[in-house]
Amino acid sequence: MAAREAVRAALEAALDTVLLVEFSGLISWRPGSSIGWHHDANRPYLRQRSASAVCYLNTAGVDFEGGTFCFQQGSPLTVLAAPGRVVAYSAQDVHRVEPVTSGERFTLTLWFTEDPAHSEDARLLPQLSGGLLLLLEWALHVHVLLHLMAAVRERCSSR
Repeated sequence: MAAREAVRAALEAALDTVLLVEFSGLISWRPGSSIGWHHDANRPYLRQRSASAVCYLNTAGVDFEGGTFCFQQGSPLTVLAAPGRVVAYSAQDVHRVEPVTSGERFTLTLWFTEDPAHSEDARLLPQLSGGLLLLLEWALHVHVLLHLMAAVRERCSSR
């Protein structure tokens, strides 16, 4: 949750507005994974989204090939993954992710809203007691670490 909150706070400061996390996800992109040109508020049930951010957890060209994030217009047009690099943009910005050709691309992806009725925390936190929340946070960290360890093991065994 610390990375999620750091990204949210930085984006809030840059946009000078209050943002709430609408949805967050740890996403694994394996060979063949891609998504074509789209924007993140492109369906009636997504119209509450105002901004998006992708936080990279591994390195393009080292841990995976392909998977380049591309904007349809503006600058930069492409973003190469590096651990901790964050790309943030309006939910209306058209973008895509090119196919991953090898390895596995990991991201923490966040979609933001200004509407409290769509806050992820408002929906989930009341359902979680303190102990369960800590367990869930621990499980997410373990999940990411296991995937990163598998990627390192695979890279080491291919040498």
